[in-house]
Amino acid sequence: MIQVAAILLGLILGGLGAPIPEDVPLLSAGYLASRNEISPWLLMITAVIGIVASDGILYALGRRFGPGLLRIKLFKRHLPEKLIEKLTALYARHGALLVLVARLAVGMRAAFFFAAGAAGMRARRFVLFDVAGAALAACVWMYFGLRLALAARGL
Repeated sequence: MIQVAAILLGLILGGLGAPIPEDVPLLSAGYLASRNEISPWLLMITAVIGIVASDGILYALGRRFGPGLLRIKLFKRHLPEKLIEKLTALYARHGALLVLVARLAVGMRAAFFFAAGAAGMRARRFVLFDVAGAALAACVWMYFGLRLALAARGL
């Protein structure tokens, strides 16, 4: 079960800015599923929880502190104020669908989720769309990891 904890930790830390792309723990989860030692459902649920947890923290920071948090050097470097302003305006126009689009914005996801909170998006709506996007991303990347593992065994 240490592998499951590692997947969860990797997704949370990566989502909060550690240099761990979300894809790596998800591909790893697919590899683990291919070995039939850990339930794929457990891995999927763990992946979604890890993704939504980190996204939720960023959303909560944006909701609670808003753009004022961007004056702190740590946040200013990872969340440029101009980008947050543009994303906040986009949320005003496009709403929660932008949360789904954020899954495709590699390297900018943190800004999207922070801006969703700063824009005042309702938490329930954010979580609904974030869970949908996280589940889709987890399925796709875990499937690729599973297929890569199976193909590597055939070599």
